[in-house]
Amino acid sequence: MSGRCVSAGRTARKGSEPEEPALLRSERMRGRKWFTVLAAGLALAAPLCAQQLERRAVPVGQGGHGAESAHSGRRVALVIGNGGYQSVARLPNPANDARLIARTLQRAGFSLIGGGPQVDLDKAQFDRMIQQFGRELPGADVALFYYSGHGMQVQGVNWLVPVDASPTSAKDMDFQMVDASLVLRQMEDAGTKLNMVILDACRNNPFAIRGVRAATGGLGEMAAPEGTLISYATQPGNVALDGDSGDSPYTVALAKAIERPGSDVFHVFNEVGLVVKQGTAGAQQPWLATSPIAGNFYFFDGPVTLENPNITINVAPTTPGSATEEFSRRFDGLWNVDLVCPTEGVAGGYTFHFPAQISHGVIHGEYGTLGEPGSLLIEGQINAEGSGLLKAAGRTGRREHNIQSFKDADPGTPYKYPITARFEESAGTGSRADGLRTCNYTFRR
Repeated sequence: MSGRCVSAGRTARKGSEPEEPALLRSERMRGRKWFTVLAAGLALAAPLCAQQLERRAVPVGQGGHGAESAHSGRRVALVIGNGGYQSVARLPNPANDARLIARTLQRAGFSLIGGGPQVDLDKAQFDRMIQQFGRELPGADVALFYYSGHGMQVQGVNWLVPVDASPTSAKDMDFQMVDASLVLRQMEDAGTKLNMVILDACRNNPFAIRGVRAATGGLGEMAAPEGTLISYATQPGNVALDGDSGDSPYTVALAKAIERPGSDVFHVFNEVGLVVKQGTAGAQQPWLATSPIAGNFYFFDGPVTLENPNITINVAPTTPGSATEEFSRRFDGLWNVDLVCPTEGVAGGYTFHFPAQISHGVIHGEYGTLGEPGSLLIEGQINAEGSGLLKAAGRTGRREHNIQSFKDADPGTPYKYPITARFEESAGTGSRADGLRTCNYTFRR
C-alpha cells in the first residue's frame, strides 16, 4: 500500500523537541477563543462566553435527508479526487473515493460544485473549481471541501497536487500546486455557519527524485478559522494508506459514519478516527482540528438507505457501548487552567492562567493569540477513567523564559511537548512529560 503525503523544507517543527513558552504581555494576549480536535471548544467565562456564542450561533434541530437540519439552509460541497498523475505514478483510489463521498453528500442534501465529483483536475481546472466554490458559498449555511490525492508540505505550506504538476524544487510550488489555505480563505468570509475541510491527502512524496526534498511524511496542521472543522486522514506529519479495496480506509469509514442516523458532526469524525485506527492496526490515526462551533450539525437524522450496502472496511462498525462511547462526557464543561513552570537553570519561571473547554471528552485551551509570540495551545482526548495524554503547542516569547537549548530562539519560534493528565469530577492535574523542565498544570471546573 502506498501513502499520499509529504513534508519538505521549512516546517513548523512538527514532532521536534519543544522550545519553551514565555509569558507575553497579558493585555495583548488574552481574549481570543479557539476550538480544536474532535469537539473541543474554547469558551471564556462570563461576558466572553456570551460573546463567543453570538459569533456563530447555530440552531439545533433535525438533520439531513431532506429534513429540517441543524444548519437548515443550503449545503454546498466541492469534492475532488486526483489520481491520474501525468509525471508520477498514478493513484488507484482517489477517483473512487471522490465518487463515494459525492454520492454520500448528495444523499445528505449537499449540492455539488460542477454537479458531481471532480476527478483528475489539472492546475487550471483546480483553481477554477475553487473559485467557483467560493462564489457559491454566500447564502449557504454549510460548506464542505473534500480532497483525495497527493498532498505535500513544503516550507510550512500544505499543497494539494494537480495531476499535471511536475515540480523540481520548492520554488515551483506556487505555480504548479494549490495552497490548501486558499480553500479556507474562500470559506472564511462567506458567512456560512459551518465549514468542513476534509483532506485524504497524505500519501508519499511522489517528487522526491525530482529535487523536492522530504523531511518527513505528512501534511502540517492548519489553524481552523472560526466556524471551521478540518479533518486529516492521519496525524500531521504521518502518511495515510491507500488501501487495497478500491477506496481508502479513511474515506470508507467516513462515508459509513456520515450515513449513521442521529450522529452529530463530532461523533462522525470521532467514529472515523476509531474505526480507521483499529482497521489499520494503529498504523493510521485520523486527526481533527476545529474552531468554535455552536449548536449541533447532523448529516442525517432518520433512516438511510445505503446506495451500496456492500462497502466494507476490515473492522466491525462502531456501535453504542463500543470504543466511541469510551470517551466519557462526564468531564465536559468549562475549566480554569493554571500552568506553573518554576525557574530551572537558565530558564526563568512563569505562570499562565487561561480557560479550557472539554466537549465530548476532548479538551481545548488557549493562552494568548495563537500563532503570536508567547501563545500556548493545549488539546487532547480524556479517557473515561480520567487519564489523558495531551499535547501542548505554542510560540516562544521572551528569551529569559527559554530553556538552554533554545536560549537564543527568536520570539514566535514554535514548540510542542506532551502532557500526562488525570481528571476527577471537578479537578485535575497534569505534568510536562518530555523531561526537559518541570511544568505543572492544575485544572479546576
